[in-house]
Amino acid sequence: MHDLFLYDWHTDPHEGLHGFSHPKAALKNAKELCPLTPKEEDIILKHMWPLTLRQVPKYRESFVVSGADKLCALMEMFSFYRILKIKCHLALAV
Repeated sequence: MHDLFLYDWHTDPHEGLHGFSHPKAALKNAKELCPLTPKEEDIILKHMWPLTLRQVPKYRESFVVSGADKLCALMEMFSFYRILKIKCHLALAV
């Protein structure tokens, strides 16, 4: 739910820079779908830390989601998913 911002950040107009604004949009949308615990709200709102310096995670789980989000972004940026898929196919073929 941390990326439940429901707009195409490449083309749709939205308030502020995407990296800073989408956690608030995601939290708003998530709250409309279901009740959230304070921990879940913290995870969604603060997953862009340390980019959002003032939004320091309060819970261990918030740090985990933030770190996992950064890892996935890096893997996408460097096309590791494609490389891993090729390696997995090669390993299965052997």
